[in-house]
Amino acid sequence: MNQKSDKYSMEQAARLASTPEGQQIMDLIRSQQGANLNSAIAKANAGDYGELQKSVQQLLSTPEAKKLLEKLGG
Repeated sequence: MNQKSDKYSMEQAARLASTPEGQQIMDLIRSQQGANLNSAIAKANAGDYGELQKSVQQLLSTPEAKKLLEKLGG
């Protein structure tokens, strides 16, 4: 990824996270991923995104997350 697309993605993520639905998704992540999320974030900070991607994919496959994503998508 280039720096420009990374920045755009982070800006988009920050915008989505600030919405009520985004906050609910963050709450779901915290409640369902807990300590695993902290480990995945630490690895991502070191450049290994695999564990974080797996955690997010698992979460986004839940009915609650799917419902929230539909609201975010319009």
